[in-house]
Amino acid sequence: MKKLLLVLLFQSSLYAQVKGSISTKDTAKISILGVYQDQFPNISVVFRAEHINGNPVFGINKSVVNVYEDRKKCEVISIQEISKQKPINISVVFDHSGSMLYDNKQIIELGADSWFKTLDEDGMFIFPKDYVAPIDMAKKAINAFVSTFNFEKDKISVVGFSSQVDKVMKLSKKEKKINKLINSMEADNMTAFYDALIEGIKQIRNAHGMNVLVALTDGNDNMSKNKYSDVVKLAKEAKVPIYLVGLGDVNTDSLKLLSNETDGQFFYANSTSALSEIYSKISTKLQSFYDLIYHSSNLEIDSGERKLEISFVKDGIHLITEEEHFKIDENVIAYIKKKEVDKQYEYSIYVGIGLIILIAGGLIFYFTNEKKKPKLKITKVYPNPTAGKITIEIENNETELGLLTVIDEKGNQVKQESIRAASELDLQEFPNGLYLLSVNFSGINSEFVKIIKK
Repeated sequence: MKKLLLVLLFQSSLYAQVKGSISTKDTAKISILGVYQDQFPNISVVFRAEHINGNPVFGINKSVVNVYEDRKKCEVISIQEISKQKPINISVVFDHSGSMLYDNKQIIELGADSWFKTLDEDGMFIFPKDYVAPIDMAKKAINAFVSTFNFEKDKISVVGFSSQVDKVMKLSKKEKKINKLINSMEADNMTAFYDALIEGIKQIRNAHGMNVLVALTDGNDNMSKNKYSDVVKLAKEAKVPIYLVGLGDVNTDSLKLLSNETDGQFFYANSTSALSEIYSKISTKLQSFYDLIYHSSNLEIDSGERKLEISFVKDGIHLITEEEHFKIDENVIAYIKKKEVDKQYEYSIYVGIGLIILIAGGLIFYFTNEKKKPKLKITKVYPNPTAGKITIEIENNETELGLLTVIDEKGNQVKQESIRAASELDLQEFPNGLYLLSVNFSGINSEFVKIIKK
């Protein structure tokens, strides 16, 4: 069964965001969350696979996947579940407003009257025996959620809020510390939900790996300085999907819209007893993302665009993307330009040798002997990486002076100067990045040597 994928790729140095999905009418849905080009010619495509009932599709492997770029079939290097290899960074946003004390449905089930409340001498409501406050049920569910992640690679941030954001923990791998902060929150005051979401996004937006926000609220926002549109804008800019859990009396339409607009999902709990199951389901979903890596052999940059098609067949389901255009990023352009420089360099060598051979047959003997001589090379470059100044040592140079050439990662020549067998080079004026060094003595070129300026 064939459906279309609408893909929108935004150019960036490392990341291109994708919105859209591949779906079958009755069986499965594939949502592509992003394309990473930083390891070109290998390209990474991150997607989520789900059955129509919301359960993850497991067991997708590279034997069933085909990738075409500009209608040329590409080699699929690997396809793995992200939970097994890439870090997952989660921002847990927790509502501890005053309403998290009350669960009218539970009160009624326990035989009490939720309208005519019994108060103690301090004016506080006396809950019936065996009553468990929503905030305590939520703590238990979130503690269990936290325990499902691999803290060898995964990290969790915590943001607590009521009338304002008052609890913030930066990304951490310390499970006990995370749960201690969650368990310390007490229910009071009103609800600054949007402010908490903004803070939650900020805590993870620059982290390496897959970044996701998971938020719980049991009421409508009534205290935030930020607006709904501010949250959506920042989430899209930071590429952070928002998974929302609405408990009890919430505006389900606005929460569902917010999660959909940020490529996340919405879950509704009509009572606190459903929270554990919901958080368990979210954990499973977050750990069922796939990372497909394919090899691109396309070294054309004239148009700056590519056409991509991905398809696979599993359990009788045939999913295929419609052919789409996407822009290549600066990282790919730099790689291709460097390849062109290497190709031109090799070509010039071959042309030079060919011309020399044509000049006179007698020179063949001369150059045959020359090949037996030790090869000109850069033997040492230190320190590497460098903050600026480096020392270069050269071996097998036949003359005292030679010529040093420096090329940046985009293939541009940025420096050329005279050099001796042992010389110092100053790169302080250049921006941080990768550079290639080569020397020429008596018309003989050395191989390029990489150096990192940082």
